Amino acid sequence: MESSKFSVQKDEMGYVEIVMYISTVVFPIIRKILIDQEKVITVCNNINYYIISNVFKNRNEETIALVVTLDLMIEMMKLSYTHRCYRKEIWEMFYNGKFFKMNLKISQRWKKIMNTIMQSENEKFSDLISRITLGSPTNIFISREQELINRALMLRRLGYIIFAGENDQYLKQLPIIQEKIVELLKESNNLTNIEVINPLYNNNNINNYLLYI
Repeated sequence: MESSKFSVQKDEMGYVEIVMYISTVVFPIIRKILIDQEKVITVCNNINYYIISNVFKNRNEETIALVVTLDLMIEMMKLSYTHRCYRKEIWEMFYNGKFFKMNLKISQRWKKIMNTIMQSENEKFSDLISRITLGSPTNIFISREQELINRALMLRRLGYIIFAGENDQYLKQLPIIQEKIVELLKESNNLTNIEVINPLYNNNNINNYLLYI
């Protein structure tokens, strides 16, 4: 058992060294190595398939493997035309129920990733708002409790996007945010109300936010 555990740790460290090399040495100069933009996209597609998607599928917020993988994504995202290579994986993770089970290191990296992807996909904010619904009494396939949990998580995602953004980045969207909050508060549900009043809107208060979640 100890031998097997050591082997896993050794394999992970090997992975970490490779990903760190790609992130810190290869990718910063990739445009000099591969002048053709399509070749860069091909490399990014391969990185997404063999590295990013595999780590996300076997996600463990405590592993260094996830940390260096997110660092690699942050480096890749500096080239905006590569976003399409891994945007699907980003949004799948963001809407995953386990997204908020993260430590401080992971949250700091996701903050950069989500802010960058939102700046290139402005329509996603409206999509996120539209997902925060009061639900329908005719929906017999989802329990009332699950419906409330889903709504609270969507509110938390909205808060995280605002938290990840720059100061006043979503000022123009404030009226629609206020309208949605008023709509939800009228329902007077404790779980939803907790999400509405939580202190994550202070962009500089990451520690309070992580304590909350």
